[in-house]
Amino acid sequence: MPGLRFRLDPEAGFEGVWHSPRGRLVSLQVRPERLGRWLGLHLELGPLALENVPFLGVVARLAAPRPAAIRMALRSGREDGGFSDQFFQRHLLAQPGEADHLDMISPDRMPDIPATAPWRELVLFFPPTEHLEVSLHDLRIFAP
Repeated sequence: MPGLRFRLDPEAGFEGVWHSPRGRLVSLQVRPERLGRWLGLHLELGPLALENVPFLGVVARLAAPRPAAIRMALRSGREDGGFSDQFFQRHLLAQPGEADHLDMISPDRMPDIPATAPWRELVLFFPPTEHLEVSLHDLRIFAP
């Protein structure tokens, strides 16, 4: 899928595969060889302006053979080349069988989210310290 990529902690060692089978955005199997600090799936959102946006929501459908808690953040690029993350309050819970997740943030009430940014990403942070199998069936972002 264009704009979808993994980023791994360069100090960690991961072994695994990921692919996009029919009916799923991505399925992954990862096993850490050396403990890491992060394992992120990044979805590019472009410069997405958030002026006067009362809420930004995400709906996801996912499954995993064993439960896994996944953190989700809106990452905003800064002019100096850095970035800032605003984490959603709830974790996505991948579990046996398909499960749906809905969460929202209110950019107009969060001073740490800039109204404009050179780029933005939605980042799913997977647990980097355990064997992980997850299938992301659907992911949708919405704003009024």
